[in-house]
Amino acid sequence: MWISEDEWNAAREKLLAEEKPLMKAKDRLVAKRRLLPVTEVDRNWRQRRLGPEVPNALGQVSPMESLETIRLSWLN
Repeated sequence: MWISEDEWNAAREKLLAEEKPLMKAKDRLVAKRRLLPVTEVDRNWRQRRLGPEVPNALGQVSPMESLETIRLSWLN
């Protein structure tokens, strides 16, 4: 279906108006997540979280990979 540029812009503006409160709610949620306290991660966290059938790979992670994981999870 082809529409004019004016119709497309009107539809886009309507969609942006619907997205705005959702984005603000997401921003508030992300801000709350960033306020969570930090805790030390021990070597058995994966078994407790995923179950004993999952191998524990935390000991096989290099310090630089560990820092990269922390940086990437902070950005998300």
